[in-house]
Amino acid sequence: MNPGTRNRLTRLITTAMALTAVTACNTGAVAPSSASASAPPAEASSTGETYNLHMRMTPSNAAWVVAQEEGLFDRINLEYELVGYGESAQLFLAGEDPVGQESPWEAARFRSEGEDISYFGTPSALNFYSGLIIRAEDAGKYETLTDLEGMKLGHPGFGTGTWQAFEIIAKANYDLDARTDFQPVEADPGALLGLLQTGEIDGTINFTGQTATSLTRPDFKVLLNFSEEWEEGHGQPLVINGPMARREWLDENTDVARRLVAGIDMGLEWMKENPDALMEGGKYANIVEGEGWFADDATTTKIHELLQDGVWYLKADAYTQEWVDSMYEFIEQGQGVFADEIPPKEEIFYLPLLQE
Repeated sequence: MNPGTRNRLTRLITTAMALTAVTACNTGAVAPSSASASAPPAEASSTGETYNLHMRMTPSNAAWVVAQEEGLFDRINLEYELVGYGESAQLFLAGEDPVGQESPWEAARFRSEGEDISYFGTPSALNFYSGLIIRAEDAGKYETLTDLEGMKLGHPGFGTGTWQAFEIIAKANYDLDARTDFQPVEADPGALLGLLQTGEIDGTINFTGQTATSLTRPDFKVLLNFSEEWEEGHGQPLVINGPMARREWLDENTDVARRLVAGIDMGLEWMKENPDALMEGGKYANIVEGEGWFADDATTTKIHELLQDGVWYLKADAYTQEWVDSMYEFIEQGQGVFADEIPPKEEIFYLPLLQE
């Protein structure tokens, strides 16, 4: 393992300690599929055989789990375990699983650290609804990000994709250095809104679920929505995750990857058609609760509205050349932020699986 990857894993381990590992212990909830983490997957099934794929699922992967449990995959058997975000990334980087799910800019970072990893689709990719949150009473004081310069800014961890994206947006759109032009305060994602409410910090960036909660509460204001900020200026939404794999696996299993994308997309459609399964006590409640869906009734309602409107997750058909070009433009802004040199577009993204 190269030194860059070892450093990356160290950061992820630290981040994982601040994240909640998800377990399927809820009564009536779907349990993880049985699997042996050490069992090698079957060969690519161009002959009609079923491909056995092992993965660690996070709260963001509801459509993947639904596709497996509802029998929506075409000749793919997804053996999965529910874990925290950090652990999922760690084990993928360590080579435990052939397929992982991180953001496009993290794929670029992995590449810059010597890992032959490419991002290959947007099925149920979580729209980067994270944002910068302030107290509603301070709305007149802080009207734009520049007004918070020098202030205490909470965040869920320097190793998270959320922080990295904030660094890029601060640099690209506001000519600010996120680490030196603010006073960063790292804390558990679940504690950040409380720190903001009590005045211990002046603003906070947080994960998508907590940002959705802020949209429904009168005492908070979302000053800056990352995806909306980028889409307004560049025409395409940002996403915080999506499937990725090592290039060798993709070249050898392109049809498996294509069928994986199609099945996840069908899982997302099933979720939209069966919203009760995603409510508290529902069949898949234990998957989405770790994403903050059940923080309160207003949050649950808001997320379901965004799901039905096609805003919460992207579909597979978003993975077009136009979207890739926009994401690469975003990634290029990360030069000097998360990588000294940005790898070529065709290495970060697996272009054979672009949608028409």
